[in-house]
Amino acid sequence: SGVRLEDKFIAIKELHEEAKYSISDICKSMNIVRSSYYKWLTDVTEFKYGIDKKAYLSAILDLGDNHIVAWVLGHNNNNELVFRNFDMAVEANPEAHPIFHSD
Repeated sequence: SGVRLEDKFIAIKELHEEAKYSISDICKSMNIVRSSYYKWLTDVTEFKYGIDKKAYLSAILDLGDNHIVAWVLGHNNNNELVFRNFDMAVEANPEAHPIFHSD
């Protein structure tokens, strides 16, 4: 039968870690849709500046290759900030169908 998806993932991970190839490049060379490996995490971090001002950074991390998929700064920590960030990530990666985790 064919190669199991898990075996492909292990091979890609080893090439990435040992040979320092990007996961995107490996998947392209093997004609693998990278979205099979997407797991995205998001969180919001608060930054204090000035006397009493705050800024909020919403970032989405791709666990496949540990890069930031999208990020946005705002003055309010709310759903709108996170949804705007998610929309930016999906727009930049239209082929992605990630598992998405947020606290």
